[in-house]
Parts: sequence; structure tokens; C-alpha cells
Amino acid sequence: MNSKALFVKDCDDVFIQRSSNDVKSNNPTSGFRTSVYKHSESNMRVVVCRMPSPIYSAYITVPTLSVNNKGLPHALEHLVLCGSKNYPIRGYLGALAARNCSLETNGYTSGDHTEYTIFSAAEDAMANILPVFLDHVFNPLLSDSQFITEVYHYDETGKEKGVMFSEMASRENSVDFLEYYNISRLIWNSSATHSYASGGKTCDIATLTKEEVIDYHRKYYDANNVTVILTGAFTNDFEEKYLQTIPSDIITSRGCDSRAPMDCSLPDGDNRLTHKTVEFPSSDTGSTGSLSFAWRGPPHEDIETAIALEIMNEYLSGSSSSPLHMWVVGVPPSSLLATSVETFMFTHILHRLIVLDKPIGPVNAVQTINVDSGFVEMEMQIPINDIPDELRKYLVLFQSILLSAHLLLPAGIIYDDGDSIPLQSAKYVPYAEFESRMSHYTTYYGSHVGYGLLPFSFNWLDDMFVINFRAPYKRYPSAMRLTVQGIMFPEFTADSILTNAQAHLVYISERKQDIEGVLFTAATHFAGASPADTPMMNKRHMCFLAQEKFMKRIIEQIKKDGNAEDVIEKLKEIQHILIRATSYGGRGGFMALSLPSSETPEDYISIFENEWNMCYEKYAEHNGIATKESTELANRSPFPIDYASRFSALEKPLFIHVPVQSLHVSKSVFVFALDTPSCPTGKRSFDDELSDLIALDYYALWMLSEFLKRMNGPVGNAVRSKGYAYGGFLYILWESKWIALEIDYASDIVKAVDAVKQLFLDMQDNWDSYLSETDVSLARSTVIYKTTANQSTPMEMLSQTVFNSVHGFSSAEEHSRWCSTHIAAVGMSDMRRVFDKYVCRFIDDDYPMLRLLVTPAGVAIPEELGPYKQTTLEEISATYETE
Repeated sequence: MNSKALFVKDCDDVFIQRSSNDVKSNNPTSGFRTSVYKHSESNMRVVVCRMPSPIYSAYITVPTLSVNNKGLPHALEHLVLCGSKNYPIRGYLGALAARNCSLETNGYTSGDHTEYTIFSAAEDAMANILPVFLDHVFNPLLSDSQFITEVYHYDETGKEKGVMFSEMASRENSVDFLEYYNISRLIWNSSATHSYASGGKTCDIATLTKEEVIDYHRKYYDANNVTVILTGAFTNDFEEKYLQTIPSDIITSRGCDSRAPMDCSLPDGDNRLTHKTVEFPSSDTGSTGSLSFAWRGPPHEDIETAIALEIMNEYLSGSSSSPLHMWVVGVPPSSLLATSVETFMFTHILHRLIVLDKPIGPVNAVQTINVDSGFVEMEMQIPINDIPDELRKYLVLFQSILLSAHLLLPAGIIYDDGDSIPLQSAKYVPYAEFESRMSHYTTYYGSHVGYGLLPFSFNWLDDMFVINFRAPYKRYPSAMRLTVQGIMFPEFTADSILTNAQAHLVYISERKQDIEGVLFTAATHFAGASPADTPMMNKRHMCFLAQEKFMKRIIEQIKKDGNAEDVIEKLKEIQHILIRATSYGGRGGFMALSLPSSETPEDYISIFENEWNMCYEKYAEHNGIATKESTELANRSPFPIDYASRFSALEKPLFIHVPVQSLHVSKSVFVFALDTPSCPTGKRSFDDELSDLIALDYYALWMLSEFLKRMNGPVGNAVRSKGYAYGGFLYILWESKWIALEIDYASDIVKAVDAVKQLFLDMQDNWDSYLSETDVSLARSTVIYKTTANQSTPMEMLSQTVFNSVHGFSSAEEHSRWCSTHIAAVGMSDMRRVFDKYVCRFIDDDYPMLRLLVTPAGVAIPEELGPYKQTTLEEISATYETE
């Protein structure tokens, strides 16, 4: 330890109360302990918040102001990560992070600050990275070559390039950017930082110089201005052991202090109500747009008023029954209603799989985990793989209306918690009342296809319908009662269908301007076509190109005669299938529960059973259904769920080019079916398959993809270092059994694609010059971090538990053994084998895969890149059947 402490205690420790028990105890030292340390030679502060989490986080915050639209803070955010005085090699910081079981360092720029982040799986790993990270922040190289690559330059053909330039070209004409930028110009003085685009505008980025960036760094990146926030389960001696040993010459100060109050003055001239109309590029006919209101708020130090405004905002717009939502929409356009955010910590996990003696409605198995939390997470997963094909296009409407509709409760069930006597007559419950009660009992609830939370996109499990909520454990009975009633007794009306269809149509228009949405939808369309003898997967039925005509037809029909009976009948058919899933000869569904550590699963299952049976009796009576259900699925686990490849049965490569008028940058994705196991197959015992390492290729490919897609890895360097694109990524879509190569935000997609092809050709001949044993170790550490992060909260653990069971793992321990054994077994030769076997398919022009380019209109694709067929979004949309 130095004779003079590098950091000294700045104030007494603060204890952040973690629960209502901490508040009630009146113990000033209960909760999470937070310590603040001040640098001995400057005003830099380090805040250490001890939280019982497996993930350690660091946030390095620098106050950065804008005086023009050149994007100076954004340029520095890019350049800081490219090398430093003591660690000049580009990529060293990312490699160090990977070696220490961490995600790569990252950063973002806001209107008044820039923040750099790192997340790690161990305390000593964080201690290893932090000094190097700080050296990059305080002492970046800021070289000519870095500026040319990361910020701006012309290529040999006169095209404007640069990673930051391309990034802003993709944003500056979007509705969100134009809306925020122009509102800021109306409510702030022209000298205020928030009246400028902190990310920069392309016309101004073109005038930025490296010298301006150096001067900006000298002014703002002074130790006097910087705050470091660390969160995680840090030991009591972390400060002495690690903070005090940071090399003192890394933290530099030239006496600059830019934390002075900002200029928050009003604009010049008339400050009464003002307005502005802003046009934006669109492939739409002009029927959609955005309307925003903004006004000046309280100063940032007025915390009480700021919190009061947040509460008022929650009341006005936080849920589907809030006044603003009712005024604009009428009925909720989305089935996911978020009313608050909770933080969970846990110390141990107990996992069980309970196969029921008798199915409860669509559920014939219950997964439970016990964690250190005061909340219950409930997910009901109902199979919809056997749903008739003609009903699948109605799923978007169904998921947005269920749990967001008026209810008509029959006599004989209990509605209110205070009632012990069943309803004597039918009760109509407006959706606003239902939503208000659900928001009271839960912190969120929703219904949706798979694990996607947007109407037209999914992460996985698209052949399962998910109904979920989170609630304080004492409110679980009420939350479950209302959820079951919402499933069984919704009123599907013409008004709710019309309003939801209109809201979806607006959202579709927005997605058509978004390059991510276009790429995802086009890839799903061309790569997700099912074989002729199987139903088309739900993703393809529900993508926005399939839904656009369908929603328009519904709107036209209802507006013409007010009749939606045919749609209502379809929605009721879907509801009927969900409620009686175990009676349709399917595999049955399951429920996943995350419970407080002191609670027993049987009590929660019993509550669900009682509520379901009470409501189902009335539902069956109303619909003329015999209440005696099939016991075919009794004592049968629905796991594992067998997934066939979702890739189109291509006989030859498919080259597709989709030009979009409103885009300003390009993206590409090349994708093909991945034919290697990732999980137990069930054909032999778990131990036998594990000992044979049947998933070795999968894990080797995962590790190789992590190596290739690092920010300064081979693919990133091939496209980013030359300014062709923001980055390139290789990833595995395990649920669809696809492997994909994606190039992001390209200013020159032709050169970017060719650069990746040349890279892979060179790797074939010069493998050893690209990959070393150190690189294998780095990739292994990254995969280890990601498997750890997937278990860092009860919600993530619940999702991981679902994943485990769906893929044939009987417990979390079994999944952990599977992962750790395979990850440890992967070596250099394995990564070379999967490179030759799988990755090299991307450079084989004859291999049957989808090669998709999405570009701005007018981009020409030369024949030597491939025989690309040009098609528009309108032409793709026309291929979907709407009747």
C-alpha cells in the first residue's frame, strides 16, 4: 500500500434499504451498504455499493456537454476504447475483459454525460480490469488512424465512411431522433447542451477534426469530473486490497472542473406555446406520424419534485387504463403492462419439477425454484403447435386483447377478495377496472406468443403461448384469481378489435422504417418457410408483412358494417384451444414458478387448481362442454420439447436484396440450418451422451463465434477498421436451429460483405495467425460469463429453468454439468473443425442458405457478389394470403 492513501473515505457509509422489513426495523445499518471514496489528488469519487449479486458492475461517468452538432462526446466514446498510453494495442481492453469472465467494455453518450460500463462474474476480475479501463478513459491514444476509422473519412471512391458516421446516418432521419432533437431545440436556449445532438449529425461530423477531439478530452475527461460506481458482492477489504493499489499515474488531473451548473436558460424570443412540424423520410403514404408535447421540468437537484412528476406520469400514462392512454388509444394495443420495476437478490436456489397426477387445465407439470425474494414469478406455458393453420394469423390480435379486455363474469364465482360468497348474478367488469386491480396486485402481467415482448418479433418458444405475472407473494392468490378470470371470461368486441388493429397498423408503419425490423421480418419470411407437409411457423404468420394486409382488411370490414363476428369467433377458438390444451391430444403445457425460499410449491399449485376449477366449471357450462377432462396426460412430463429445424428446405442458395426508400445504411444476414445437437437428445442416458460430448461442435461453434465477433476480433476488424460497417457478428439461433452471420449498419455493404469473405478465405490458409491458445481461453471465459449472467436474478433463473426443461435437462445442476464439461473440453482443434465444417459455408456460394441484403434504395449490388434478386417489402407482403 502507498504511504499516502490514493483514496480516502468521503463520508459515512449509507445503507440503501432493500425491503419493507428494513424500513420497519428502524435499523440504520440494514440493507445494502454503500461507501464513497474520494481521490486524494482530485475530486474524483468511487462509489461502492455492496449487493448480493453474482455479477459485478462498473460505471465510469464523465459529464460531457455539447456546443455544436459535431458529436464530440460521441467521438470520444468511440476513441477511448481503442487504446491508451499504457496499453496502446487496440483490443487489449476487450481481450482483458474476456480473459476475466466479463463482457466487453462498452459506452454510451447522453445529452450531458458519457458512461462506460463493464460487467464481470468475479471481484478479482473487476479489480484486474478497472485500472486498465481507467487508463483508457484518462489517457487515450487518439491517433490519426483511429479517428479515420472510428469517426470519419472518405474512401478511394469518394464515399463518406466511418463507424460513428455510419451509426448516425442510420439514426438521424428516424422519427425518434427528429422528434427529440427538434423538441430540445424548442425548449432550450441555443447555447444549452441539450439543444444539440450529442451523437452528432452527419453534415457536422464531416467537419470534425482530431484536434477538436483532443481539446475536448483535455477539458472534460479530467479526474475532477469523473465518478466511478461499482456494484456487486464486494468483500469488506475491496477498497484496501484493490482501490488503493491502482497505479497513481493513471488518474490524471489538469485542474479542469466541468461540473459547473449547465446553461438551462429559456430560448431567445417568445417563450409562450410554440410548435413545429417536422417531416421525415418514409416509404409510407403519409398516413402515420408522431405527436409530442414537452415543457421544462424542475432542476435536477429538486429530487422531491422529480419523483412527484414520475408518479404523476405513471398515473397519466403508465398503464392501459391511465387517462392519456384512454384518451389516445381507447383500449390497450399491447398485452404487456409494466407498472414498476423491482430489484431481486437471492442467496440460494432450489429447483423442482412436479409432474401432476391430474392436469390442471392446460398444465400437467409445474417447475418451481425457491429464491431469496419476496415476490412470485409465474409463467404459464401453453402449447399452440397444434393450432389450426387458419387461426395463426389471429394470434397477434389475440395476445394484445387477452388480459386487456372487458370481462363478463358468470354467477357462481368469487370476484372480490373480501367476498366469501359467490356472485349471485353475472357481473360486467370494464377492462379499466380489471387492469387497475391487476396493477394493484402485480408489478407486471402479460400474455404473448413465446418470449418475444413485441407484437411481431420473438426470442424463442414461438409455439408456446405464455401468460405471466409477477406479484408480492402475499398477493399471489388475488393475482392468480384475476388472471384465470381474464383467461376464461374476456369479452371480444368489435371496438376492441378495431382499436387494437389500428394500433398494430401504426406500429407496422414504424417497423417498416426500422432496419432491424425489416431485416428480421424479411429473414423470417425467406428462411422460415415451413416444409409443405407441416404448418407454417407462428413467427412467419405473425411478422408485420403478413399482418399488414390482414389488419387492414379487419379495419375495413368493421368500419364498413360494424361487424366483427367472424374475427370474434376465431379469437374464441384460440381461447378455447388454450383453455383445453390437454384435451386436444397435444403434449400439454406447464407452469413455472419462482417462489420465496420459505414457501412450498404445493400451496401455490393448490391455489391455482382451486381458481382454475371454479372458473372452468362455469366456462364449460356456458360453452356446452363436458367437465370431465381427458386424463391422457396424467403423470406425463411435457419435456423435452422436440424442435425440428425452422429453416426453409432450400435446394440451392437464395440471394435476396430488399431496398427500402427510408433507410440510410445497410444490413445483411446470411443464415442456414445448424445440424448439430446442443442438448441431450434423449436417445441414450444423459451420462452416456455427456461422456461422448455429443454437443462439442455446438460449444466449439459458440466459442468461435464469441472470438470472431469481439469488437476488435477478426470480423469486427475486417469491416469496422476500414469504416465499411459498425460491426459484424456470428451467432447461433438455437431455438430455430439457425446459424447467422450479420453485418451491422454498413455504409458500404458490398465492401463489407467482400471483406468478411476474404477474411474467411485467409483464415482457411493462415489459421494459426488468427487464433492462439490465449484466444481460445478468452472465448471460453466469455461463454462462462454469459452462462453465469443467465442465472443472476430470479427472473433469469426462471427463464433458465424453462430452457433447461424444454431441452431435456432434469435439473439446473444437470445443465450446469453439461455446459461446464463441454466448455472445458473445447480446444483449438475443435474450433478449427467447426470453422471448416460450418463457418466456411458462408464463403461457399453454392451452399443452400439465405443471403439477405437490406439497403437504402438505389444501392447497386454487383454481379460478382452473387446473383441477388431484388424484391420490395410490398412484393413480399403480397405473397401472404389474407382471406
